[in-house]
Amino acid sequence: MTVGDVNAVVWTIGSTGVTLWTAIVGASVLFQDRARQAAAAVENQGKKVAGVGAVMTFTAGLFALIAINQPNGLIKLIGWVLLAALMLLAILGSAGLATLTGERLCGMDRRLTRLGGVGRGAGILVAAGFLPFVGWFLLFPAMLMLSLGAGWAAIRRKAPAEAATAPVGTALSL
Repeated sequence: MTVGDVNAVVWTIGSTGVTLWTAIVGASVLFQDRARQAAAAVENQGKKVAGVGAVMTFTAGLFALIAINQPNGLIKLIGWVLLAALMLLAILGSAGLATLTGERLCGMDRRLTRLGGVGRGAGILVAAGFLPFVGWFLLFPAMLMLSLGAGWAAIRRKAPAEAATAPVGTALSL
């Protein structure tokens, strides 16, 4: 292993963290109502949401990983599409977790804006997943399952009627 290999691994891990953080913040800004619904689902029905996420992880996730490794191109495509859908659900659910964390941070520091709270909340969640051993094998899988369940709960709920009729650009009240 050369210094270049070590640098490549370090930069890959760092850029993955930054990309994940920006995806969570972006999803919480673009899909505010769904992120709030995911946050409410985690806060009100945390165990149920985590259970749904665990079932999704071990059924759909396992099926997707098996399908990706098949030689048939159509089955491989189905696996990648399913894995991408699971990742999108997890990002939406993570946006809900970051929103919930940001709201709690804003309660602790009154000077913090909602956007600042969501950004810091997403940073805390991403950084916790990078914690050696505890983050890798305990926190990250738990947050993944919770995020999948919260994302599923958010897309299953109907959007509020006033949000559906509001003109474009009025819902950006961060």
